[in-house]
Amino acid sequence: RRRPAGAEEAARFLLDYAEAMAAKRLKPRQVLARLKQLIKPWRAGGLVPDERLRLELLRGLELEPVLDHIRRKGGISPNRADDLADG
Repeated sequence: RRRPAGAEEAARFLLDYAEAMAAKRLKPRQVLARLKQLIKPWRAGGLVPDERLRLELLRGLELEPVLDHIRRKGGISPNRADDLADG
């Protein structure tokens, strides 16, 4: 049986996904829309621990604050996805 993902593993998955979407030349708003599709049902790693925060992230209009939240909750350096928001 697979163990549940920890915060860092879950955050890296989301950041890698965002990076892959940016590499496909999606614009930051498009990357944000894709991340929101994952955040809506997301439970792994405790990255989105309550519905209030989930709604706040889903209502966000900018990619960088969402990436910042994911990095912070996963304990990952802020330098990780700096160029994603510049896309």
